[in-house]
Parts: sequence; structure tokens; C-alpha cells
Amino acid sequence: MRDFTLFISYSQHDGREYAERLNDLIRSVFSDIRVFWDAQIFAGEGLWDRLHEEVRHCNVFLYLVSDQSTTMPSGCIREFSWARFYEKHVIPCVLPTYSGDPPNFTGFPELGELLYMDLRNGIENCTGELARLYGTLYESILHASPITQFHRREMVLLYEILDKISDDSFGNTDIRLGMKVYERGFELEYDEYPMIEGRVSRAVCMEVIEILDMMDYLQHSWKSFSEEEKRSVDESVGRPVKYRVMNVGFCGNHESAHLSYMRFLIGDGKFTGLSLASDKGNSHMRNLPKYRAMLATFSRIKHDDDNDFFTGGERFLLSVNEVIRIIQAQNGVLSHPL
Repeated sequence: MRDFTLFISYSQHDGREYAERLNDLIRSVFSDIRVFWDAQIFAGEGLWDRLHEEVRHCNVFLYLVSDQSTTMPSGCIREFSWARFYEKHVIPCVLPTYSGDPPNFTGFPELGELLYMDLRNGIENCTGELARLYGTLYESILHASPITQFHRREMVLLYEILDKISDDSFGNTDIRLGMKVYERGFELEYDEYPMIEGRVSRAVCMEVIEILDMMDYLQHSWKSFSEEEKRSVDESVGRPVKYRVMNVGFCGNHESAHLSYMRFLIGDGKFTGLSLASDKGNSHMRNLPKYRAMLATFSRIKHDDDNDFFTGGERFLLSVNEVIRIIQAQNGVLSHPL
């Protein structure tokens, strides 16, 4: 991967020691990529021409955010503008020498739009953030060249080391979740954890999230209904619907990727209020055709321009008629009765 370049942008006044340390750490983990910072520019070279060319050809632009690097006049701001112009993958790293309060980067709103690494506690004390940085770099490396099985084993070892040297204050839970993401290949999580050749595609991950979101709305709405309203839903649909609404799950045999990612999300603290099928969400029958049909109707309801889905900051509850419409969308695709 010698053709893969990481550009480190920093201020000589309050960022050099951090640039040097990050350079050493990144090289120790990614020994086969090229890391450029201006310490590599020799006397007699055209400084700005060389920097411009390096930014233009780099794969990732690492912006070390400090008071000096974000204050005019600063060469870092010029480098940042080049990186944005060439649509580079920009990763801000907030240093201890930055006195602002991210993500509200006063006077520099462009930074607030980006996923940043918070290194304000000192590089040596931010193992969790460094793990996220390494994972983000792996994402970009994969786009340039698929990661081999050797790299997969290498990253598992890295996470094992991070798990041993970090205490809970440095995010052991995140590190262990990162190892799960890496080993199982949940593509949607690669922004937070190491990018690898995925086994559970981004499309599958997104579909699981959309389905769980829909079922979360259905469950909240169902719980808000009176007994008379629930009977009205059952009568309109022609069968009892409580069991299906309140037991979310995927088939472990035929929908294992969806089931695996759903369990990961629950373990990661998302959708924890959902009522799942009894076997940790394993429905033991195929649900995807039904969920997909329901999701098409739910999406139309949710994105209806005439429908205020959130009112006064409170969660919108589906009406009885909307729940009936969503449940009835299953007609023709169910292989098992409700």
C-alpha cells in the first residue's frame, strides 16, 4: 500500500509534537502506507507547491485541530481548503492545545460537519479514540485495496492489546464491540471501527435499522391504544396482531445476517426498549418479506408531507388507521398466520 498516502496537517507552534507522535503511532500500525508531514520537505523545495501536490494526491487528510491551526493566518487552513476542494477524506483530530468546545467549532463550522477524534486528554491516554482513528484509516485503505486475511488477524491482535492496556474510562466496551464489528464484518459500523471485507453488507445493516425503527413505532403506538382500539385493529386485519407486533425477530436459519446485526445493535445499547421474539430475537420463521411490505407503507406514512411525524419534540404515535394500513401491507406475503 505504498501508493496510499496520509497527509498530516498541523501548526508548528502548538501541534508539532503531536504530529510527530501520531506519525510514529500510525506508522507502527500501518507499516505499508505512506505518511506525509512537512518535516519531509527539504531545503530548496517550493514549500507551497509541494504541500499542494501532497494534499491533491493524498487519500486521507488528518487535520490536527489546535488554537493556532484554526486561527488566521494559518497554513493549515489553506491545506484544509485544498483537501475540501479535492474532496479528500478529512479526519479532524482535536488536540489538548485547542481551547474551543467541539463539536461547536466557533468560527470554523466546517469542522462540526465531520466525524472528529477527541485527543484532548493526551494521545497516550486516548486509546479508544486511537482505535477509532485506526478503524477509519482502514476504511479508506479498503477502498484503495481490499484488506487481506493477514490484516484481519492483525487488527484482532490490535484490539486484544487495546483491551488489555485500557481501563474502563478509556472505553473497553467500545474496543470489544469494535472487535465484534471487525470479526463479523458489519459494514455500516466501519465509520466507527476497522474497515474489512464485509460479510454483512451496508444494505443489510440499513434494512435492519429501518425495520427496527418501524417496529419501535408500532410497539409504542400499540401500547398507547385502548383495549377497544386494539380490538378494532384485530377486526380490521382479520386476525390478532399483538404477538407479531410485540415479538420482533428474524429467522436464524434463513435471515441470519439480519438477526446477527439486530443482536449487535441491541448489545450496543440501541433499540433496547424493543420487545423481541423469545429466543433473543430468533423468530424461527422468515419475516423479511412481511417486514419489507410493511416498511414500504410505513415509509410512505412517515414521509408524507402533510403528516407532522414529530410534534412539539414528542415522539409521534401512529394512529389506529395507520397501524392497520401497515399490518395489512403483509397481505399476500405471509407464509405463517399472525
